[in-house]
Amino acid sequence: MISKKKYESLRARYNAVEQAREAFDPKRFKKGGSYSQQERKAIEVLAGAVDLTNKERGVMEVYRFVKERPDTYLAYYKFGPMRAWTSPAGSTGGSARVTGVVTTWMGDKLGDMVRIGEDYRSSFGDKRVNIRVKTIDGVMYSGTAFLDSGDYARLKRVKK
Repeated sequence: MISKKKYESLRARYNAVEQAREAFDPKRFKKGGSYSQQERKAIEVLAGAVDLTNKERGVMEVYRFVKERPDTYLAYYKFGPMRAWTSPAGSTGGSARVTGVVTTWMGDKLGDMVRIGEDYRSSFGDKRVNIRVKTIDGVMYSGTAFLDSGDYARLKRVKK
């Protein structure tokens, strides 16, 4: 994880570029429009700073996650390999997810899954699985990983 000083310098660059984007084209900024390569260069000149790379944005997100400890969070998951399991009744068959990690959109690790439930179908017909996550700073989160609609999970911090 980065230091507070590094985070503040990245944040200052981010703010300068965002202010320049807004000054460059207020309508497009408000709508969240994209920019061509030439327009991005002009915005960087106007800002007097180079725009952040995706890697820098990712480390900023991890820093904020650890420092702010949000109550709810939308994260991405990666399950480990499936393993065969035996039911309590003694029958074998099927497979279960036993390991996994939760990451940012850029792939920076936020935590490990410590418990993974069985797949189930919601009332909407999609497949989901309940997960419990211990983050890199030791905070527990619980939530749902959506198996059919992408690789994201909605997490909520567990109260002590």
